[in-house]
Amino acid sequence: MPFSSSSSSSEGASSSSSSSSGNLSSSSSCSSHGNSSSSSSGGVPSSSSSSSSGPSSSSSSSGNSSSSSSQGGSYEPINDVSSGSCLVANIRWGDNAVGGAWELSLGGDSEFDMLTGERVWGTSSSSGMSSGWVAISMAAEPGGGAASPPWLSVAGCATGDLVYAGRSYGDIIKVQLRAAVAGQSKIFAFRNLVVTFSSPSLGTRVVTVPDGAAPVADTSTSNTGTALSAIQVNPGDDGYTRVLIEAEVLLAWSDPVPERVDAMIGSIFVFTASCSSS
Repeated sequence: MPFSSSSSSSEGASSSSSSSSGNLSSSSSCSSHGNSSSSSSGGVPSSSSSSSSGPSSSSSSSGNSSSSSSQGGSYEPINDVSSGSCLVANIRWGDNAVGGAWELSLGGDSEFDMLTGERVWGTSSSSGMSSGWVAISMAAEPGGGAASPPWLSVAGCATGDLVYAGRSYGDIIKVQLRAAVAGQSKIFAFRNLVVTFSSPSLGTRVVTVPDGAAPVADTSTSNTGTALSAIQVNPGDDGYTRVLIEAEVLLAWSDPVPERVDAMIGSIFVFTASCSSS
């Protein structure tokens, strides 16, 4: 059963878009978002990182509890993500280095239709590694395409924010998020998750997901080799043209060393009323 969140009815919601030219482009350097903390040991740290807001931020966040409202958006746990998304952003282990396998991606639903970026999550030791909490944000700007491209920003990135102009789309229907790990003693976690839907006619609707409901995949305290957690966030009404997803993520492992590039991965899926290649 969905959980509801309160909405704001202010007119003229913020829907500023980032500028980009070309079809598949990435900015040349990271935006000034601050640096996330890192730790040489595995497990979930208690320290928080600085916040991040991408090329066109419209930030709003309030606490970890959602309030009941019959007209608000909602969130609900799901078994796994659905097919048919228009945009997909991935944050994964990769090879924890610059110049090898990618750690970040943004694009369509195919590995051949996406931009990739790189980030070093931390320094591994014999006891494992934790990235610390890393601020991320993603926005599907109204309409997409070269005129209003969606973007992904990850604090501490090595190759810049990803600005993808390869898809044009209609109104935002829903957002799904998934955390998954493969292998024992691995963690991928979301926290401080806020999803903001907006349009000039409807204003802004904010769905704040409590940390206890945000996706967390964790095999650090079990004998299972895989774990998956996913949720769906709904705007509650038709007609929203922009969505901004803000959160912090954590990747952590202890022995054994990750053997797969997707040993720890978090993904954001945006579903739209229409979707086509630009």
